[in-house]
Formats: sequence, structure tokens, C-alpha cells
Amino acid sequence: MRYRIPNTVGDTIERYLDIGAKIGNNYYFVEYGAREDGYFKSLQIVQKIIDSIKIGNDAATSPSSSQQQQQNIKNLNQHQLVDLIATTISNANNIDKNKVIQAVNDKIEPIKSKGGNVIESLQRIANAVSKDPSGVAAKNIINAANKK
Repeated sequence: MRYRIPNTVGDTIERYLDIGAKIGNNYYFVEYGAREDGYFKSLQIVQKIIDSIKIGNDAATSPSSSQQQQQNIKNLNQHQLVDLIATTISNANNIDKNKVIQAVNDKIEPIKSKGGNVIESLQRIANAVSKDPSGVAAKNIINAANKK
């Protein structure tokens, strides 16, 4: 995912989200743009649309987007998981991504210091946040982030 810096068009600020993928020799892109005051209101709907897109010969038999998301989450490292969690929460809840990153890192620090499995914990959080970016798991992180 790539986020563009907001544009100013007259008195209106616009935000954009660009997502792209390369499959074989083909490139596919989806762009979402909206005025800043409506951007976050529609972002969850846009995410559902993006998640529903299937490309290729086996699109009809490919795994559901949630299965695909869970499979992708298993392949991410610690930094990527934290970034995924922070991006998902900050986009859906209009909160500073850096505060979310700090809150997530603070949550995993006790696990790390006790020798626990940080990756497994982050995968559980990422799965929960991906399913519901404003749900209980996200709200716990948002509350911690708002204290920063």
C-alpha cells in the first residue's frame, strides 16, 4: 500500500490510497481518493471492495480474502506485523500511526522480556484488527496510543 501526501485543490484537501500488485507480467492498481472530510468515512467500505477483488484464472476458486489475509500475516516479520496493525488501526480510526506503533511496541515489550513468542502475539492482534479495525483489540491499542 502507498499513501500519497494530501493534495490541496483550492480550499479542499484530498487524500489518496493507491494499492498495486504484480501478478505474472501484469500490474494491477486500485486508487481511492476523497476529500479529507469524507476519506475516513468510506475507507472501510473501500477496504472491503479491495479485499473482494480476485484476479487470474483461479479467481473463482481462490481462498477468501480473510483466509488469504491470515495466510499473508503468517509470512510477515515483527516490523511488518507492527506496521500492518498500525496502518489498519490508524486508517480506520483517524489516529496518528506513530502513536499506534508505539502502543503496539509497548504491548509486546513484556512478552519479549519474558521470552514469549512476540510474532505469535502480533499475528493474533493483526488477525483481530484485520477482521474488525475498530473492534476490541483495536480499541485497546487506541486507548494506549491516546495516552502517548
